Amino acid sequence: IDGLFSVYVPNSFTPNGDGINDVFRPIIQDAKLKDYRFMVFDRWGEEIYTTTDLLGGWDGSVNGADPKTDVYVWRMLIRSDTDGLIHEFRGHVTLLR
Repeated sequence: IDGLFSVYVPNSFTPNGDGINDVFRPIIQDAKLKDYRFMVFDRWGEEIYTTTDLLGGWDGSVNGADPKTDVYVWRMLIRSDTDGLIHEFRGHVTLLR
């Protein structure tokens, strides 16, 4: 539905190379492209991934190392195209290998 700001963020993904759910990224509708930041943190609070590209996503690697099964925390800042306000979202994602 156009004109309705909406955000969906999955709670798990499986970066195993099978082409299904290999990348973790939110699905966003009606957002400003220039005001977006998506970050992923490990269990100790260290930022391990960040992007400002709405189509970018995390492949589960950390500093080039293969993905490791664990629970990670994410944070997103994004400006709605419908009301012009910046919204903050937080949550967690389970990486399954």
